Amino acid sequence: MHWKLVQHSSRNDDAVKDLWAAARPKAFFGAPAFSLDPEWEFLYLSIHATDHEWESLKWLVDIHQIASSGSIDWQKVMQKAEQLDLDLIIRQTLTACSLVLGTPLPAGYYPVPAGVRLFPHVPFPGGSPETAFAFRHLRVLRRNLDKLHYIATVLLVPKLTDRDFFRLPSFLSFLYYFIRPLRLVHKWIFRLAVYIFQNRLMDAGEQREVAREGEAVKEGQRSDSA
Repeated sequence: MHWKLVQHSSRNDDAVKDLWAAARPKAFFGAPAFSLDPEWEFLYLSIHATDHEWESLKWLVDIHQIASSGSIDWQKVMQKAEQLDLDLIIRQTLTACSLVLGTPLPAGYYPVPAGVRLFPHVPFPGGSPETAFAFRHLRVLRRNLDKLHYIATVLLVPKLTDRDFFRLPSFLSFLYYFIRPLRLVHKWIFRLAVYIFQNRLMDAGEQREVAREGEAVKEGQRSDSA
């Protein structure tokens, strides 16, 4: 369940108001409801995919289909994106779709610069420290104050996981503000240790495999010479 449209952004309220103003009445399975207009459907799919670094091919396919449908007013999308600090998100998402699925870029849009890495964690498994330490949501935020607020929220504001980690009586609940950063440090150090240990095991296994192959080659050469 997502309670906000652009999480941790100071433009979230403006985005929600604009979304509802553009929503269209529509019946779903016979029940009256509202649906997003094509522009906001594209914008929301782009926000969600960017927030998760386009890790699901299905999300890119959904964006590709609506971007190629001809139903989007790209001038409206550009205006909304600039007003709500979403323009970089749109450029990145369209570039990702163009690279992976060949989505044609609308007139007036250009790919992100060559040095920008769209899929920063592709070489790393999900549990690696590179992904564990990453504040992935930062790429959705443009304003420095929003970024600082998000970092502070992640590091300092207690979550349910902190309460599950260590149970305290209600009158000591303020201590969770100190427990959370300590728990995160413990979590990241543990993940880093596991990652290093797994890598060393893999390296040792590869070395043994190379040694066995070398012995097999030598044995074959001895047989040929005999």
